[in-house]
Amino acid sequence: MNSRWGSFLANLPKPEPWPGSRRLLCLDGLTRDENKRRRTDEGRFARNCHVRLQLSALGRQQTISEDVMFKVRRIVLGAVGVALLSTGALAQGSPENVMVIQPSGIRWQAVPGYPPGYERAVLEGHTDSTGPITYRVRLPNGFRFQPHTHDWTEHVTVLEGVWKLGVGNTFDAKRMRHLSAGSFIIVPGGVPHFVLAEGNTILQVHGMGPVGLHFVKTDTTAIRHTPNPK
Repeated sequence: MNSRWGSFLANLPKPEPWPGSRRLLCLDGLTRDENKRRRTDEGRFARNCHVRLQLSALGRQQTISEDVMFKVRRIVLGAVGVALLSTGALAQGSPENVMVIQPSGIRWQAVPGYPPGYERAVLEGHTDSTGPITYRVRLPNGFRFQPHTHDWTEHVTVLEGVWKLGVGNTFDAKRMRHLSAGSFIIVPGGVPHFVLAEGNTILQVHGMGPVGLHFVKTDTTAIRHTPNPK
């Protein structure tokens, strides 16, 4: 009887160890068996886990704070950039930059090296500099300009009179076109052309400087536009 009960009890499943002997897992992956020095190490292990959890939380808070500050910095810099661009746009479009020249303010002057009777009134820019240039030309009846070329591409509008234009290296009145007031002409840089005025003629010329002027004939010294008269 005793042997039968002994074998029965021996075959029974072993009871699970009490909860204190289970292995605990810290959030940082460290484990510790409380069976060893349960009373002493249990409190130490718990405190270590608590400290690690606090440090981990602080690290997450610091990361979040840095992300927030980075986003705030980007927003501030973007706002400053928009403000600067807006200020520049306002400065460019401010009323102080509007230029108005009345007819009484146009000053006609002869240009050294040009044929007698040629007069120019510079409205914008400098003929020997890079940038936009606008000027007017006044020619007397019968004015003749021998074949020449320009460095720039000139855009010509006939305001008054008739401007006769020919293209080529030799002056030939038969090959000239009669361009009356209101006509618009574009002469590319480097294209030789010659001019004749019929009646008192006024032109408006504009383009991107410098202008540059070169006579085609070899017996004529090549000249360039002089700076704006002051």
